[in-house]
Amino acid sequence: MLKFSEKFELKTYQCNQFGSMKLKTLFDYFQELAGDHADKLGLGYEECISKNCAWVCSKYHVIIDKLPQLKTKISIETWPSKFIGPMGLREFIVKDAENNVLVKAVSQWVMVDLVNFKPVNIKSMFDCSSIQFGESLGVDLEKLSIDISDEFCTSEILRYDDVDVNHHVNNAVYISLIEDNLFKKLNSDFNISDIVVDFKKSAILSDDKILVRSNIVGNSSNFLLSNNDKSIDFCLAKIKFDKK
Repeated sequence: MLKFSEKFELKTYQCNQFGSMKLKTLFDYFQELAGDHADKLGLGYEECISKNCAWVCSKYHVIIDKLPQLKTKISIETWPSKFIGPMGLREFIVKDAENNVLVKAVSQWVMVDLVNFKPVNIKSMFDCSSIQFGESLGVDLEKLSIDISDEFCTSEILRYDDVDVNHHVNNAVYISLIEDNLFKKLNSDFNISDIVVDFKKSAILSDDKILVRSNIVGNSSNFLLSNNDKSIDFCLAKIKFDKK
C-alpha cells in the first residue's frame, strides 16, 4: 500500500466561530491517518509497543491554500516519503470534493527506544523491505530559531483532557493553544497560510501549566511554548497569516 486516504465531513465542533476548520482538527486528522497507515504497514502502535519503541512526531510544515468550511466534504491522503536512520518523513494532502488541493504538509517522525528514550534506527526494529515510498511534495522542513522580543505571554492550565494514550500532552493541544493565542492578539478573523512547528519535548499533566509566549512581526507570528519557569521548551512555531 503506497498511499492511504480517508474522507471526512466537517462537524460543528471541529470548526471555529467563523465556520473554518480549527487547526487542532487538521492536526488531529493528520495524527489519526498517520497512525492508521502505520498500522496497515506493520509499524503501528501495537507493533511498536511490542518492541519497546514508539513514533514521536518532531516537526510539521503545513501550507494552506484554504481551510475547509463547516459541512465541507474532504479527503486526506498520506504516505511515507523517506526513512533515514531513526527518522521518517510523511506527506499529507487535503482535497475538497471537487479534487481541489486545500492543504499540503510534510511531517517528521522519530522512532524512539522506550527503554533508554533514545532514537533507534527504524530498519533495525522493523522489516521495511515491502514499504513503498511516495514522492515528496516539496514542502521543506526548516529549523526554527525563535526570538521572542516583543513578548505577549499567557499561562494555560493543563487539563486531564489534554493528555493522550501515551501519557503526555497531545501535539494537537499545542496547536490549539497557538491558534487561540493568535486570535486573542489579532482580535479578528484571519487566514493562516503557512505553519512550521518544531515539537521539542512532551509536557505531562504534572507540569500543571504551559507558558505561551509570542510576538507578531508583519504578517507572521512566532510562538514559544514552555513550562511555567521557562526551563523546558515544549514547542516552537511560526505562523504566516492575513487578516480578513
